[in-house]
Amino acid sequence: MLGLLVSLFLTGTLSAQSYRVASVNGDAHCLRAGQWDALTPRETLSAEDIVRIGKHSVLSVIDRDGNRLYALKEQEEAPLAEIIEAQRRSALGRFATNFLRALTRGDTEKISHEATVSYKDLNADGAIHAAVVTLDYRSAYPLSMVLVDEQTGAEISGRAPMGRRFFFRITNRGDIPLFVNVLDIASDGSLYDCLPIDEGGTMLHLLVPGNSTVDFRQYPMEFSEPVGTDLLVLTAYDRPFDLRRVAEALGMNRPADASPDGVGIFRMPLEVTNP
Repeated sequence: MLGLLVSLFLTGTLSAQSYRVASVNGDAHCLRAGQWDALTPRETLSAEDIVRIGKHSVLSVIDRDGNRLYALKEQEEAPLAEIIEAQRRSALGRFATNFLRALTRGDTEKISHEATVSYKDLNADGAIHAAVVTLDYRSAYPLSMVLVDEQTGAEISGRAPMGRRFFFRITNRGDIPLFVNVLDIASDGSLYDCLPIDEGGTMLHLLVPGNSTVDFRQYPMEFSEPVGTDLLVLTAYDRPFDLRRVAEALGMNRPADASPDGVGIFRMPLEVTNP
């Protein structure tokens, strides 16, 4: 009886909530007046709205009080409250208020490699730097990634011709959502952060829910000179970080000054060839 009462309480609480769309990566739609409308950031959703989330896609929403962020993976059509309840392990409590503030200002939609980030977590950046330079470091999370040819849809894991456009397909086999980015260490030692960041420093567009695969189609890349073997390093953490500062520390050969504990790492050598 107690379990039933708790379930009814939670259902009632969810039903009373409203949500702001924080980010959409891929396909996410809401059924309105008999039509499926594509969702966009800063829209408001009710718990009763019928929502569907496409394959390899993510819909992130924040509750109206800024208490929880939910990173929701692919899902057939269902009321939003049911999706949140079924994926309740997707909730992030930390930083949700900051996320909502940045979302309201519009900073989460100002995404570029040159973004001036207002929020900084030096501890997170230091931990990721330590994980990257510690070559025998064992990843805290089960992660993997492949490149996908934008034109053919074929997965590429060992060889990439210059001039072809690719996007990242990233898999998080752990239970909690993770913020991700990819560092490209080229054969000549140059460093490149592959996925752009937002001015709010939220990385809401770079979230991968637990037990899911996400395609980052909207951030394609292509390889250029020099030919040779690059090392792609997927980095993941349970809070936002700025990979550009990590690349800066690596470029200066700065020694690690933090513990790498809690960092997800996946290293993938890639042969960059002539077209």
